[in-house]
Amino acid sequence: AWCFPLTGHFALWQGYPQTYVTVWLPWTLLVTDLVVQQRRHWAAPTLAVITALVIVSGQLDTAGHVLLASGIFAVHGLLRQHREHRIRKQTAMAAATVLGGWGLGFLLAAPELFPLAEYSLSGSRLSDTSEIFNDRPPSGLRAIPRIVLPRIYGSAQQGWYRLPGH
Repeated sequence: AWCFPLTGHFALWQGYPQTYVTVWLPWTLLVTDLVVQQRRHWAAPTLAVITALVIVSGQLDTAGHVLLASGIFAVHGLLRQHREHRIRKQTAMAAATVLGGWGLGFLLAAPELFPLAEYSLSGSRLSDTSEIFNDRPPSGLRAIPRIVLPRIYGSAQQGWYRLPGH
């Protein structure tokens, strides 16, 4: 309990769903390192379980960031191992074990991922976004007139004409 104030992320995001996912980051990195180093025979199944827990814990975008950090950490460890030992067979086996652990983790999380993917394609938020908010604001020098007149180049809303090239 005394370590909690030392972690700024958890203090800042306390009560938000991101913290439920980021709790797994240290465990993900630890188990990824154990799989890369091939120290424990139970590390690959544990990586699968932790990957599934990361995915189902809450925010999927934050889970993607945690797994991306784990992937970068694994690539770094595999490159370090390859440079130090120069044994390609062990490095290839470790890489396959890491990928297998992540793949099995995604399969374990599939009962939650597949309905989410299906819903996200037919949800009201996506349909509202595609119908109303599909025009992107310009950038660069073209954006200066839009400061004063936001719809100077037209709009994608019904009854408006959009000027070509803008």
